[in-house]
Amino acid sequence: MVRRSPRRDFLRVAGAGLLAMGGGCNALRSSTRWTVELDGLLSRIPAQYDDGLVVGSTHVADSELGTVTFDGEYDRVTKLPRTTSSPVLRGNTAYVEADGVVCEASLNADGFERFDTEYLSFGWFPPAIAGSRMFIAGFSGRVKSFGLFALDLDDRQVAWRRAFGEWPTAVTTDGDGVFVSSSAGYVRAYAADDGEHRWTHATSENARVVCDRGTVFVASNDGVTALSHDGSERWYRRVVGNAATVPAVTKSTVYAALSVGSGGNRTTMAASPYLFAYDRKSGRKRWRKALPASPSTPLSAVDGTVVVGTIDAEGDGDLLSVYDEGGDRRRRYDVESGIRMRPMLRGGTVVAGSFDGVISAYEL
Repeated sequence: MVRRSPRRDFLRVAGAGLLAMGGGCNALRSSTRWTVELDGLLSRIPAQYDDGLVVGSTHVADSELGTVTFDGEYDRVTKLPRTTSSPVLRGNTAYVEADGVVCEASLNADGFERFDTEYLSFGWFPPAIAGSRMFIAGFSGRVKSFGLFALDLDDRQVAWRRAFGEWPTAVTTDGDGVFVSSSAGYVRAYAADDGEHRWTHATSENARVVCDRGTVFVASNDGVTALSHDGSERWYRRVVGNAATVPAVTKSTVYAALSVGSGGNRTTMAASPYLFAYDRKSGRKRWRKALPASPSTPLSAVDGTVVVGTIDAEGDGDLLSVYDEGGDRRRRYDVESGIRMRPMLRGGTVVAGSFDGVISAYEL
C-alpha cells in the first residue's frame, strides 16, 4: 500500500484538451484524463507498481521521487540529490542512481539513504533488479573501464563486477542470468549469483537487449535476433538500419523500431523510421509500418497494442502514436513540449511524460 500525502505545492492536476487523430482523415476532440507536473526533467522510464507509477525528476540539484496512481493522484516520496537514472522497485522500496551513489527510498516513509557503488550509469537506461540484487552497467572510476556489477541491496556491498571494453546500451535479467548489450554489438550473459560469464553473442553495432519469459531479444543495426537462455540463436531477421531503442515484447509479438535508409542502406542520411512486428516464437514478420519520425522514448506494448513516442520532424513537438495488433494506427496525439518519459499502457489509458515535466494520461 503506497502512502498518500497532502503535500502538493508543485502539483498541477487538470483536464486539458488534446487533438487526437485516428488512422483515417477524421479528427476528433478528446480530453486528457489528468495531468501532473514535476519540477525538472522527468526520468525516462517509470517503475510500475499495482496502482500506478514511480516517477522522478532528474538533472536538477533537488531531484524528486514520487508516485502517481493511474487515477492521477500524485504523492511526493522524497527529495533527492541530483539523480541521473530512472527508478527501479524492490517491493515498496525505490532505488535511483546519482553519479555513482545509489539512493534508497521507502515509498512508505520520508527521506532516503545512500551508498556508494563506484559505477556511473549516466542515466541512459535503468538498472535491472531481481531478488536482493541490482545490476548496473556503466563506467567504473576505480578500474577505468565500462562493465557490469551486481549490488547486494541487503548488505549494500558490490557482490561482483565484470569489466568489458564497450559502451553499454542496456541491461536486463530474468533472475538466473544477467544480460548486457553494448554499442559494439555484443550481448553478454552472466550468472546472477556469482557473475560467472556464460556466453557472448555477436550481433551488430548499437545492440539493445531485453529478456522476456526465458528468451533474450536483441535489436541492432542488422535487425532483430531471438536467443535462448543458453545463447543459442532461435531466429534472426535481417534489417539493415539503425536500432533506435530496446525491443518491446508481449506474449505473442516482438516490436522493434529501426531507421532504414533508401535501398536498405544503413546511412542515417534520409533514413526512414519503421516499426516492425514479429511473431515471438517463429520470427515471422507480421507487419512493417512507417513511423512519422524517429522514436524519442523506448516502445511500450501490451497484447494487441503498441505505443511509440516520436520526435516531430519539424521540431515543434512530438507525436504519440498508438497501433493495434494489425499495425493500424488507432490514435495520434500531438504533444507540444515533446515526449520524454516512456509511455505506459493501462486499460483504456496511455500515460506519458513530456520534456517540461508534465505527466499526462490520454484516453485511447
